[in-house]
Amino acid sequence: MSPINVRPMPKSGTWYPADLASLTRLFAAAMASAEREIRAPRDPATAMPASHEPLLLDAPEAADPIPCPRCSLPSGSCPCFQAVLLPHAGLMHCLPTAAFALRRIDPSAVKRIVVLGPSHMAPFDGLGRSPFSHFATPFGAFPIDYSMIPEDLARRMENLRPGECAGEHSLELPMTMIGYMLRERMSPSSDLDGQPAADIPIVPLMVGSRMQPGDRPTVAALLRDPGTLCVVSSDFCHYGRSFRFTPFSGSRAKEPIWTQIKALDFEYMEAISQADTERLEQLMESRDNTVCGIQPIRLFLEAMGALRPEAGCHQHGPADTCSKNHFDRGTLQFHAYAQSSVLGRPSADPRQDHSVSYASASFQ
Repeated sequence: MSPINVRPMPKSGTWYPADLASLTRLFAAAMASAEREIRAPRDPATAMPASHEPLLLDAPEAADPIPCPRCSLPSGSCPCFQAVLLPHAGLMHCLPTAAFALRRIDPSAVKRIVVLGPSHMAPFDGLGRSPFSHFATPFGAFPIDYSMIPEDLARRMENLRPGECAGEHSLELPMTMIGYMLRERMSPSSDLDGQPAADIPIVPLMVGSRMQPGDRPTVAALLRDPGTLCVVSSDFCHYGRSFRFTPFSGSRAKEPIWTQIKALDFEYMEAISQADTERLEQLMESRDNTVCGIQPIRLFLEAMGALRPEAGCHQHGPADTCSKNHFDRGTLQFHAYAQSSVLGRPSADPRQDHSVSYASASFQ
């Protein structure tokens, strides 16, 4: 048996409350607010809410949803596979947006969790694996298990150091959200001296700056199994001098900054929701938006494309006639969007012009 080595929670007490009761109330309030917003949504074409307040993007349910090829149930009620795209900023800022995707998760159907997050600290290419045996959340720990990855693919992965994983918020914040959603499945663990843990293995994968040939088959192999919940971690536009991204000045300063950020983010979100990785690459080259989790998003879309049946995709027919990564089991549907600061025109002190965008989506 491997030695017990639990990944700590360094963001506890700063990026989210350390007190479990306060944290639980924060989640409960965000989930309740999402339910109220769904009943009385604003018009996304004309409205932009205040800072941190999410803008609902949900479209009406499809009249004839595409059934899952395994169980024939409509996407959204299929127990075979679930996926969410979640932000990873401080929960006080991004949780109201994340709640719209979290509410789509069916906790009872989750048998394993795959987490794809960008590396903000460790420079490497390909996929990185954690040295820890368990991943702690305030609601309980999850055992880390890479045995589901084929050995030939696992050998290509980067073995990350404890410090490179412990300090990475792109995994900690989404897993805190997942811990809340699965809190009813926690029970005292003898391996952790009676501390709560879930009997649900997770595969945390840090995604490097550039994808490697083995990355797509590695993730595709993990997503094949029924009961998988895939969590893709990303914030959207990081605007401001501290992010070295201030394109909306000069001749473009006549429009409010927030409207230009929104237009930029929505271009990316449209390509993502259409599983159009070609368009996503074009945007990355021409727009250079600071979407920190763009590589995990691309990897998820390409891995899902690799699982497309030989019959091809539902939009373009046979597989060899589809140049995109469409897949029959659905697509990522965005539910909510927000900005940390609703910026007007450039201020006298540009250092004050600072904003991060959040979006949430689920696989439908």
